[in-house]
Amino acid sequence: MTDIAQPSADWTETEKWAWAQIAAGKPADFNARDRESNSESSDLDPSKEEGWGEGRRLRATFLQTILTQKAFADATPYGGVRIVGALVDDAPLHLEHARLQRPIWLEHSRILTGLNCRSLRIDGDLSLEKSFVAGGVDLSGASVFGLFMWSGKFERDVNLARASITSQLDMSGSTFGGGVVLDAAKIGGLALLRNGATFKGEINLRGASIGDSLEMIGSTFEGRVSLNSAKVGGSSFLGNGATFKGEVNLVAASVGSHLDMSASTFEGKVDLNSAKVGGSAFIRNGATFKAAIDLSGASISAYLETDGSTFEGKVNLDSAKVGGSAFLRAKGIFRGEVNLLTASIDSQLIMSGSTFEANVNLNSAKVGGAAFLGDGATFKGGVDLGSASVGSQ
Repeated sequence: MTDIAQPSADWTETEKWAWAQIAAGKPADFNARDRESNSESSDLDPSKEEGWGEGRRLRATFLQTILTQKAFADATPYGGVRIVGALVDDAPLHLEHARLQRPIWLEHSRILTGLNCRSLRIDGDLSLEKSFVAGGVDLSGASVFGLFMWSGKFERDVNLARASITSQLDMSGSTFGGGVVLDAAKIGGLALLRNGATFKGEINLRGASIGDSLEMIGSTFEGRVSLNSAKVGGSSFLGNGATFKGEVNLVAASVGSHLDMSASTFEGKVDLNSAKVGGSAFIRNGATFKAAIDLSGASISAYLETDGSTFEGKVNLDSAKVGGSAFLRAKGIFRGEVNLLTASIDSQLIMSGSTFEANVNLNSAKVGGAAFLGDGATFKGGVDLGSASVGSQ
């Protein structure tokens, strides 16, 4: 460490200790420090006020100094700046348009201000895992390698519009009190919004590009979810116990592999109009749709499976294209109209064992193989097969 990178005269003892740890290539871990002095000490809960005092306080100006001033940046080891269990409560952390050459971890920390990091560029990861952030997080236009926000609590809006994340975005298990904006964001790897995460506001992924898979498994989405025109290179997992309380918009979305909505609950309309699925669309295993699901004009390269699911509203497959078979079987319940008008199914249409309480419209539909409407299926409304084409039996 050069003389220029020595602690400033106005630094607190806590800040001097933190910088000494960082400069030595060690985490500035306040939880570990407390355990050294008291073996019975436990890690503080960042979302609770108890225990957070002067001994953990780092000022925003201190953080800005060690992250952005060249002398301190040059003196920081390649491992980066790792701070655990800190309190930041004096002012927002301003890093707009900064260029940082080291990874940053601000973990298990209690941050009572906002993070203003618009157009920030980091040559490494940014981690806020298990932290509590009371203010807004603005990373719009930012560029980072990986962004880790898992098991944390973010009270206000998180803005990642136009952000570029080379590796993965991980929001697993976190609570987001405001909206989450990923409009036109680019994620090179996985986007993980899974494992019991709660999104209380709207989540906007319009026009986002995700190189690998999008995983929303087991999470709760209380507001609208927009994936309009989004591109997912791998699979999109919206299943396995996820709950969507608002509208889910996948209009013109592109999924490179499978779309899985199995065993989840959708309380608002699900719109897949003109969506493209490179593999199969799995909407099975007890999934519940309390409003309409619109697949009009959708293109599904392999199978469509709705086995065992319940549809309270209309199921619209008008002009949809299914490259394999369409399975609407195995005790599925369709309470609203099922519209397959001019739909094209390259292989079989199987509706065996399901219950259709309203009209089923297959007018001008094309089925390349057989169409099975038997084996215990129940049709309580009309069935229109006018001008339908069935290739086999």
